[in-house]
Amino acid sequence: MIPAQSIIKTEVISGSTSRYIAHIASRWIERRWWALLIPIAIPVALGVTVNQAWLLVAFMLLLLCYPSLLLLLFSRYVLRSQARKAVFSYSVTATPRKMTITYFQLSDSEAPAPPAETIFFDQTVEYTITRKGLIIEWGGTPYDFIFIPHEALQSRAESTLFIRWLRDCHNQVIKR
Repeated sequence: MIPAQSIIKTEVISGSTSRYIAHIASRWIERRWWALLIPIAIPVALGVTVNQAWLLVAFMLLLLCYPSLLLLLFSRYVLRSQARKAVFSYSVTATPRKMTITYFQLSDSEAPAPPAETIFFDQTVEYTITRKGLIIEWGGTPYDFIFIPHEALQSRAESTLFIRWLRDCHNQVIKR
């Protein structure tokens, strides 16, 4: 267990909208896979049992309607303030009770960096270790998260230690 006085600070992490959109898409599909499957399953079932023309309808849904749906979902989540923050470089500083995300201004832009964001551990919802890094979600929606690549910390072992420490701190905050 890490001592309570420890402060863990990452290197500066470059933001990526593609990482943000990939995470949102995977979470959305994970939660609503049935909404994508049912509209295709019904015409396929009708095509197999009643009339083969329904297979054409299923194929049209797959190639015409789904890309439009994904474009609508993309525009809905890209317009969120969290997506705007995903472009900026940031660093994360964790203390026993909170995590502070400090954003840095883009070098080729005049847009000001968002103010630093402090997330208390009782607001966190989920921690995930992926092969590329850590994903820490907070708030009421699965779309508010921060990604910390393993390279931003010293090693994968430190990443695992970081996530374990966050879980320990989260449990300490809730128990009080």
